[in-house]
Formats: sequence, C-alpha cells, structure tokens
Amino acid sequence: MAKSAKDRRRPLEPFTTGQASMARPQVIEDVADAPPGTARRRFLDQSPLDRYMARGQVNRRQWAAGSRLAEDMHTAGLTPRVTPNLLSAGGGDGATFGMAASERQFAARKRVRSALDHLGVQPRLEQVVVAVVWLESAAPAWAAELGHGRDAAGPVGMALLHLGLDSLARFYGLPE
Repeated sequence: MAKSAKDRRRPLEPFTTGQASMARPQVIEDVADAPPGTARRRFLDQSPLDRYMARGQVNRRQWAAGSRLAEDMHTAGLTPRVTPNLLSAGGGDGATFGMAASERQFAARKRVRSALDHLGVQPRLEQVVVAVVWLESAAPAWAAELGHGRDAAGPVGMALLHLGLDSLARFYGLPE
C-alpha cells in the first residue's frame, strides 16, 4: 500500500548547542513529481536561514543572530499574521517577563530598530538581512534583483549575508 503525502512527512531533529534547541522542528516530505530514479525531499516549514544552516552555508553564530532578529520581529508584530494571536496574554523571555503584550511588543520594536540601525551603517548588509530574515527571500534572489548577473548573484548574495549576520552577531554579543 502506497503511503500518502501526509504519511511520508517526518520531523527532522533540531540543531542543538547543549542547553537549548536552535531550530524549530522541521517537516519534510518526499517530492511526488521527482524524476524516476531520484529521491527528492521538500522542506515544508523552513525559512531560507534554516535551510542555509541545514546545508552548512551559515554557521551557528550567524544562524542564532538571524533567528534572534526574526524572533524580535515576530514579537514586535512586524511579520504578517493570518490568525489571531491567542498567546499574547502572558509568557515571554526573561527580559520581558511580566510585561503586558503591548510593552513586550514595544520593547521588541526597539530591539529590532537598534539592530537594523547597527546594520544600516552598511545599507546593503541591512537590505540582505531584512530580505532573508524578514521577507524570507533567498540571498541569491535578492542579489539578482539588484542586477548582479546570474552567475554572480549566488556568491554575492551569500557573501553579503555572511557579513550582515556576522555584524548582527557582534551587535547581539554572541560568542565567536
């Protein structure tokens, strides 16, 4: 009996650094329209930053910096929301514990603004980090939109993303 697409999905193990998980659980499925004789899988709920981490294209420090910015953007209410926020009544991290939802949101917006101001010294770095972390665009696609040739877009986009994430990691004070 053939498995349905839902039965073929399986969670991947998250990246860990000893104490805390560094990635949300990922769900993958086999691609049904893959050419005969090939096995391809598709990540159903990964951001470009998560894919870069899974492929080894960014290191853990860079991934953690981008993920921290993404979490602040989400907390600040800057990401698109398609359902109501039913969890806004409580919780939060240690820095915002006990704050009302609007206070947490305001604090997160201040952190996002500070991080982007830090990156804004180099406008291209801010643009690529926002494109990958916030808009969930691929770095090579972002570089291609700027007019870099097809062959140069990948290396240029990834090089600028590395520089931007390293700068963001320094801003957040993440260890080398």
